[in-house]
Amino acid sequence: MRFMLCGLLLALFPGNSLLAQKITDYHVLKQTVIAQPYWGKKIKLQAAVRLVTKDTATKAGLWLRVDKPDHTAGFFRNTWDEPKHSSTWRTVTIEGFVVEDATNIVFGGVFAGKAQFYLDDFNLSVDDNGTWVPIPIANPSFEDTTPAANANWLVFHNSVKQPIAFSQQQPVNGHSTILIASSQGATGYAYGSNPDAGKYADINGIRLYYEIYGKGEPLLLLHGNGQNIQELAQQIEFFKDKFQVIAVDTRGQGKSSADSTRFTYHLFASDMYELLKQLRIKNVNIVGWSDGGNTGLILAMQHPGLVKKLATMGANIFMNQEAVIPIVFTEIDNQLKEFAKDSSAKGRMNTRLMNLLLQEPHMQFTDLRAIRCPVLVMAGENDLIQEAHTRGIAQHIKAAELVIFPKASHYIPQENAPLYNKTVWEFLQKP
Repeated sequence: MRFMLCGLLLALFPGNSLLAQKITDYHVLKQTVIAQPYWGKKIKLQAAVRLVTKDTATKAGLWLRVDKPDHTAGFFRNTWDEPKHSSTWRTVTIEGFVVEDATNIVFGGVFAGKAQFYLDDFNLSVDDNGTWVPIPIANPSFEDTTPAANANWLVFHNSVKQPIAFSQQQPVNGHSTILIASSQGATGYAYGSNPDAGKYADINGIRLYYEIYGKGEPLLLLHGNGQNIQELAQQIEFFKDKFQVIAVDTRGQGKSSADSTRFTYHLFASDMYELLKQLRIKNVNIVGWSDGGNTGLILAMQHPGLVKKLATMGANIFMNQEAVIPIVFTEIDNQLKEFAKDSSAKGRMNTRLMNLLLQEPHMQFTDLRAIRCPVLVMAGENDLIQEAHTRGIAQHIKAAELVIFPKASHYIPQENAPLYNKTVWEFLQKP
């Protein structure tokens, strides 16, 4: 996989441009179609691009490549050296040629810098005797945000595959666009690695890393299993102008350390409680995703006077097939087998985190009656958490609201951050 991605990188930044520009933070969107039906013909790629940024060095464009059997390019063009830095949509066009022995046509967007990049309305077409005829591609306008509809679209940040995120802000047509937010955001903050905002707290025998943004009521953001603060970049960006946002790397994840203490969600909740004590925060709003939602529920149960409001996304209170869909157990088993081959510190930590998912939590629905604060219980229609389980959580909390996002997955905080953030914001604004 690393070799393939390296080849992709060299194809996107040909010649000496990579070394000259010292590109260290780039994103790639790509889709591939079979080339054989279009041998010997002209092809054209069009799509709408816009970006939100204060960084004039930011680059954004389309790319089109025709691959040959020997893995060289029969045609390649990248338009990101023709930037027009504007928050309004612009249509970008590339025309090329499909050589006779081509294997694949690969196309998409490529970006670098501190920005939020938006893409919409892809069109790939072939010249058939003077008439441009569309080539079928998957979900060209991103109107369907389900994982199945977007299986052929891939997003990479540097060499790492990323989940696809969508936006409902100013689509060209319809209601949805692709959103690719750089890890440094449109403001230039490096969420999860910001020396101006980041601090460490000595908590329960470990060093807990956190970052604080904004002013106002405290809002604690808690990420999911194996994640870190960076995964919550779109939430930080949205809420930092409305709250004092405290984003935390859970122990053993991100920049936070861990000791040999067995991971449990009660332990994570204890870490957060001690952190809030150190920060002298006596009343806090909490937004927790997945593992973070589990931790938030425990905090609300154990410290009812501390939690003002709680929003959970994709949380579960016990672990069996009544709580999560069966494929989760298969995936955890597969991951544990892979991690067992890795004796490094990272491999051992990944094993501990997978075992946490498998063995925790151990709560009952009746335990939730201890929660006194308003709670927003959220999940996707296609979530990893069984819908009946999510509904059960909401039904056993006295002041709970329930939202099941249509056609959404467990990853809606990234896949459709605008909708998710708006839903949480409306909940937090209520008296």
